[in-house]
Amino acid sequence: MNENALRLPLSTRAIVGNEEAVHLIEQKERLESALLQRDAPLSLDLSKAFLETIFKTIINDRVAEANTNLEFGPLFRAVKDNLDFSENADINNLLGLLAGQIVNVTGQLRNRYGAASHGDDGYHTNPIKMVEAEFIASSVDGLASCIYKKHKETLEPEVAHRLRY
Repeated sequence: MNENALRLPLSTRAIVGNEEAVHLIEQKERLESALLQRDAPLSLDLSKAFLETIFKTIINDRVAEANTNLEFGPLFRAVKDNLDFSENADINNLLGLLAGQIVNVTGQLRNRYGAASHGDDGYHTNPIKMVEAEFIASSVDGLASCIYKKHKETLEPEVAHRLRY
């Protein structure tokens, strides 16, 4: 299989030009590595972690004295409160619903079937399959790309809360 076949193409393009966001890039590369290694349970853990990193990056850029010590769902809601998916209210609402489902299902799958989320019996066989983990990773790739691009397009430098040199 081509080494780049499972890369996260949308997220890769979205974070171009942000080479100083080392942790964000590392999280994306960890997820890509788990996909290439065909480690479905770890891919679930890293899909959630990658989204959390995207969320925290956006919140820290947009909110003075941001609280990023939130659970996954409230962290996403903080992003939704500070970033529109679309200028059109109906599209914004519908995309917010879709994004919320991706966040919710990713979190549930990670909690139930992730490799690092909870310890299991030594004889436990994880039922998550690679095709399912790839579906989640692809959904996360699309969501991460969309909100990070929207974030970069709409962040006004004069109100950004992260210092850039």
